Amino acid sequence: MALLKPVYSMEEVLSLYQIQQSSYDLITAYNFVCTEFENALHEAFAFTGEPLPVVETVRTKQTVLVRAMVLSCANHVFVTYYLGHND
Repeated sequence: MALLKPVYSMEEVLSLYQIQQSSYDLITAYNFVCTEFENALHEAFAFTGEPLPVVETVRTKQTVLVRAMVLSCANHVFVTYYLGHND
């Protein structure tokens, strides 16, 4: 998960992966993370103020953790982009 590396240590990335792996198969977890990240990036760059779409079918600690994780990464991408393009 290269998107996590600028924000989280490798130990934290491994822990996040293990938490997801304990609840979901690899394909389901991967697709969920990708969808959440795409939604978070869209909101970071085209701020609408609207809540992110609900992707999970059941809210669990794992789905909340994934959303928090991708939001932090999407915001990092946005800030990095903004600082590099501040004209």
